[in-house]
Parts: sequence; structure tokens; C-alpha cells
Amino acid sequence: MKKLLWYSCYIFLLGDYDFHLQAQSKVQGDLFLSSQQLQVLDRTVDRIYPVTWKKNQIRLMLIPSSLHEQAQSLTVGAYKALQGQDIDTVIVLCETDEIVFHGVLMPLPCVQQSFSLSQDILEKLSKNRLFRYCAQFWYYRGSLQQECFLDYYLKEITVVPLLVGQISSQDAVEIARLLASCCTNQTLIVLVSDIDCYKNCFYDCPLDVSKVCKLYEQDQDVLQDVQSVPVRLQPSLLDVDAYKSPMLALLCEFLQLAQFKNIESYLVGYATSAADSFCMENVETYAAFLFQHHEQGYKNYIGSYEQSQLLQHARRALKSLFELPAQRQPYLVSYEMSQPHGVFSSLYTMSDHGTILRGCMGKTQSKLSLQSMVYQMTQQAAYNDLRFYPLRQRELDSTIISLSVITDIKKVSSYDSICESDGLVLQYDDAIAVSLPPLTPVHNWSWQSALRNLSDQIGAHGSVWKKPRAKIFTFKSLVFQEE
Repeated sequence: MKKLLWYSCYIFLLGDYDFHLQAQSKVQGDLFLSSQQLQVLDRTVDRIYPVTWKKNQIRLMLIPSSLHEQAQSLTVGAYKALQGQDIDTVIVLCETDEIVFHGVLMPLPCVQQSFSLSQDILEKLSKNRLFRYCAQFWYYRGSLQQECFLDYYLKEITVVPLLVGQISSQDAVEIARLLASCCTNQTLIVLVSDIDCYKNCFYDCPLDVSKVCKLYEQDQDVLQDVQSVPVRLQPSLLDVDAYKSPMLALLCEFLQLAQFKNIESYLVGYATSAADSFCMENVETYAAFLFQHHEQGYKNYIGSYEQSQLLQHARRALKSLFELPAQRQPYLVSYEMSQPHGVFSSLYTMSDHGTILRGCMGKTQSKLSLQSMVYQMTQQAAYNDLRFYPLRQRELDSTIISLSVITDIKKVSSYDSICESDGLVLQYDDAIAVSLPPLTPVHNWSWQSALRNLSDQIGAHGSVWKKPRAKIFTFKSLVFQEE
């Protein structure tokens, strides 16, 4: 028998807004996720959104509010990263279109929860004109679902649940600053909001597969804006009316504050509510982001979702050498993927003796975006690596693509600073030789032998690296490949 949660009728007066909650009943089973459902989601998400995070403090999260299965999967992918993190308080901000009010609602201190409320923070917030107490707040459907996730992934956590209504851009500034003043290094802020909802926007072309691509394109600017703040501040992201989402405006304001200046952004994933490309009415789109402290300042991280997108893009580049694509495929480009990047694309073929290199081409630096470089270098590795004959169509299925994204290029000032895990670049006049970081330890490795090998690559004397005109650089690489 499903339990019923009954709402009483309450009246609120917030500024110039007068509204009430209608007496209604909600079925608890429709809003709460059971332990079995969460366990199934938890196992499934490991394959869809394999989020792994180093032991540090995640400071901000942006997750979907929808009850759709795709949105729940993204939410689980984000919450899984919280396990093992040092968090003692969670501030949850949900938005709603169902209740029209101005400002932020908080639960009354007397409301009993399955976990403890932070009464000190609630009392501090209540002194601000934008924050008001509200009985039975936590029974709002979006908040109910967050209670399930928090209880499953974070046991015995202190929670500050907030329901955000209509706010102005100036309100967003004030709210963000006040909430930030309540945060410590062990406080997590969770913003709950969907990216967008497209109501019948493609109804005129019900069989047009490219409409899926249009969904990606319409969301792409928002997704890139979220990831690029504060590197590239978009005034439109601050405009609550433009995006119709107070959460995105609040997120932007948080990232402008001193507490969140040194941050690393991570796109967990992007999804839509459309089951297939032929059912595009009232399609909602979702995304989840994590923002973690990063000592060297704001950084966009190429996560598992971007990696899978880049590998798919590289695979399409190979196939396009032999066949015309039947249809344009949806392809999400995050902010980091749209930035200039060096990349190497390596092709391996399967044999009885394991994997054998079949081609490798790339550049350590480029003016082209990462996605463009992946496409070009994959095709060049297939047909322009002079060490191998061009790839043949019958080899496609047995070819494995590995990508090495180049990061942290530095000019060497001292030979002793060169490590075995570094990639190396030797530039002598117009000649350039590159060695990627070794995947396994090299027997009898030394920086002298590594530089001699590079000198041999450019056809020069083995000690050319010692000459004044020689320039030496080190770099790191993020390596990922098809399974």
C-alpha cells in the first residue's frame, strides 16, 4: 500500500506576491525512488556516465530537476562523485514553475526531516528580505527527489533546502553573496534545474532526423557558457529573463565570487527526454555539471562525456574516408572542445600478438579547435603516416582509435626538470620532433637518451639538442581510447 502525503492549505505574503498552495494529495511512491530503483540506476550509470573524481572538495553542482529517467541518470552520475568527499552541509536550490512567488522559500525550523536541517544557516538567511519561511516546503516534488539522492549517497548530512521563485538579476547577485557567506570548505551547493524544454518545436518536420541535431545546437551556447564562466563571461547568462532560469543566473554569480574563483568544471553529461528521433514533441533537455576547487585557477576539464564524444567524432572521420554519411549525427561540443588544442590520433589494429600501431599523426599546438583537430588528425593517421600504407576499408572494424589531448606545454629551463612521464618536443630551426609520454615505464630511461632519440628523428646529430638554437618543451597528455 502506497503511503499518502497530505498537503494542508497555507497562505504566504512575499513582497507584493500573494499566493497559496492548494490542498492536494501526492502519492509518495510516485515521488520517492526506492533503494532498489537507486541501486539499478547506480549500476547503469557506471556505463553511461562513468564519473570518477579525485579526493578533493566538490563545491558546486548543477543537476536536472525533471523526474524523467534520463534526467535521473544524470543526477545519479553527479551524486556518485560525492562519495568519499569531505562534505558536512548541502545547500539545495530548486526552482519551480508551479508556485508563482518572488524570492526564496525555506522550511520552517519546526519541520521534521529524515536528516537534520541547518538551523543556523536558515536563521541567517531569514534576515534577508528575499528569504521567507514556508511550512511543508520539502514536499515539493523536486525537493522530494533530492531527499532520496542525498539519503542514498550522503548519510547523516546537514541540509538547507531552498525553493527559488522569480528573481531579478540584482536579486541573483544578492542571493549568491549571502549563500556564499554561509559556506565553508565542507559545504556543497546543489542547483537543480533543467537546461530547457522545447514544446512541439519540430512538429512541422516529424520525420526529420536532423531535428535531434537542432536540439544540441540550441543548448550548445548555454552549455558552453556554463562551462566557460568566469573565463568568458556572457552577459546573457546573467539575464534571468533571457534564459528563464534563475539557477543559471545564480550559478554565474557564484562563479564570480572569491570563494569559487579557483574552480574546475566537469560536464557529467547531456541527455534529452526523446526516446528516439521520431518522437520530438515537448522534448526536455538535461545536463549535469560538477565544479571542484582547482589550485591553479579556473580550468575546464575534458571528462568522460567529452572523451566519448571525441572518440565518436574520430570514428566518423574514419568512416567518412570510405562512405558518405547517411545522416548528420547529433554531436555535442562543450566549451573545452571548441578551444584551440593540440592532439595526437593513434590507430591500432588487432592481431594475434595484441595491438599493433597502424598510424599516428598530430600536433602539440594548433589554432584549430579540439574537435576539428581530432577529425583531421584521425584522417591523416589513416592515410598520411608515411611509415604505414593507407588504411583500407576492410580494416575499419578491427581498428582502435586512441586520442592524446596535449596540455601544460612548458619550455624547459633545466634538463633536470624533465620527467619520464613528460612528453617532449625538440625544435631546431624549422625541424620539429615529438615524443608522446610513455604509457609504460621505459627501461634505463634518461632525459639524455630521450633527447638523443628526438635528435635522430629530425635527422640531425645526436647532440643537436645541446646547441643554442635548439628549443625543448615538455607537455602532459590526456590519453583515452575506444574500448
